[in-house]
Amino acid sequence: MALTVAAGELVVVLGANGSGKSTLLRCIVRLTEPTSGSIRILGSDFARLPARQLREARRRVAMIFQTANLVRRRSALENVATGALGRHRDLATALGRLPRAELLRAGALLERVGLLHLAQRRADTLSGGEAQRVAIARGLAQQPRLLLADEPVASLDPEAAQDVLVLLSRLAVDDGLGVLCVLHQPELALWHAHRIAGLRHGSVLFDAPPAEVTSSMLSMLYRGDTD
Repeated sequence: MALTVAAGELVVVLGANGSGKSTLLRCIVRLTEPTSGSIRILGSDFARLPARQLREARRRVAMIFQTANLVRRRSALENVATGALGRHRDLATALGRLPRAELLRAGALLERVGLLHLAQRRADTLSGGEAQRVAIARGLAQQPRLLLADEPVASLDPEAAQDVLVLLSRLAVDDGLGVLCVLHQPELALWHAHRIAGLRHGSVLFDAPPAEVTSSMLSMLYRGDTD
């Protein structure tokens, strides 16, 4: 079964440990090379793009990881602005300086994720939830059409996790982004996803709106999980 993500929707992938959830996201951007199949994003098959074209195409896809991976000594604003580096290839950016327009855009993105008041705070002073929202803003600075999130709330407390999922859902709807998010918490998927895809041993077992996902379908995903 093929997995699709349309503009404007949040699709959550659920599955047991070792089912291939993170591998799926890594294959999409070819951090892991797929061995078969196709990966079509905005008309391009990422699985077959040569290196130079792949570098350009990746700008249309932002990826958020389990940890925010911020530059600890830099401010929240500076971390967000680094998402724009792919659009600027000159000596100034090589030395870590970005055009003023990008810094202004970074401020606007921090406001979108509710953290403009922390723009000048060092990244290593942010809470886990704040850091993850800065990471999302940094991804948005790429101006992507697809946002991938690999268990972005795994290390967050329940309130911060809810905030991040609400944000991802809102970005999908308001910005027309396709958002593909891997989670390990079925309850969060049922609350926030527009569609839920169940993955087992690398295969999509079901792909349905939350209202159609039953407890027996979820049990089937985690049956025999020994990883």
